[in-house]
Parts: sequence; structure tokens; C-alpha cells
Amino acid sequence: MAADASLAELRELSEHALADGLRDAQRGRWRDLVAQLLGRTQSQEGRRKHIRAAAGLDVHVLEPDDLMGLITTTIGAGGLSMAMPSPPPVGTPLALSIKVPQRKVPLFVKAQVAWVREGEMGAIFTDAVQSDRELLEAIAVRALLTPGGMLPP
Repeated sequence: MAADASLAELRELSEHALADGLRDAQRGRWRDLVAQLLGRTQSQEGRRKHIRAAAGLDVHVLEPDDLMGLITTTIGAGGLSMAMPSPPPVGTPLALSIKVPQRKVPLFVKAQVAWVREGEMGAIFTDAVQSDRELLEAIAVRALLTPGGMLPP
């Protein structure tokens, strides 16, 4: 990513996404800047298509019924990961309610379990509103750009 100007622009757009949401005119530039940021993190992220960063958001698993409320370990526009004592098998469809501080009501998304390890699982979003994906992505971008995050302030 070209130095400070792009990072400053990305910070500014992420604040819009976190507050009122992005306007249609801003979405193309947002996508470009996030793709550049993903390129910077790719050596550590491997084959990811979306930015993901550490975040502790409350998640309630609505379906399947036998799962409980949890906390995310990472979040992004494409999915999330969370600690879970007995994760469901890969391929299991999920209906999730995600509480974010920027909204009065939780985000509702559908997801599918993509990977499972002992005590943790990752899921990809299969159905989420565009503005909700952008909000989750902005939460991840903010986490990466804050002091102590992955990138310089």
C-alpha cells in the first residue's frame, strides 16, 4: 500500500463504514484499499480473500439449536472464527446473530463451518447484507491499523 496517504484514506473510509455506512461512490475505493491491505497481510494470511483480524464480538448461534452464545476470535467480511468446546463438523450451516457496538440490533448472517480444530472453528458467510459485511470488514481494518495492530499507525 502506498504509504501514509493510502492508510489515512483507508482509516477515514473505515470510520464511515463503522458509522453511517459507505456510500455507493465510496465502495470502489474501499475495495481497492482493502485489497491493497490484504496484499500486505497475505504473507501471514495465506490464501484469504478477505481481511480478517482479532475481534471479540458476541455471537449467538441461532441454528443449529444445540449451540450456545460465543465470542469471536477473528472477524472479517468473509467470515469469523470462534472458540468452541465441541465445534460442529465442516459443512454445517449456521444462522448467527452478531452484536456489534455500532448497531442497536445485532447483525443476522448465515454461514457454513469451513474448518474445525480442537476447541475452535471457522465459518464463511454464505448470506450477509453488503453493509453488514462492510461493517465487519471495517472492524477488522480498524483492528489492523490501531497501535499494536498488525500495521504501523
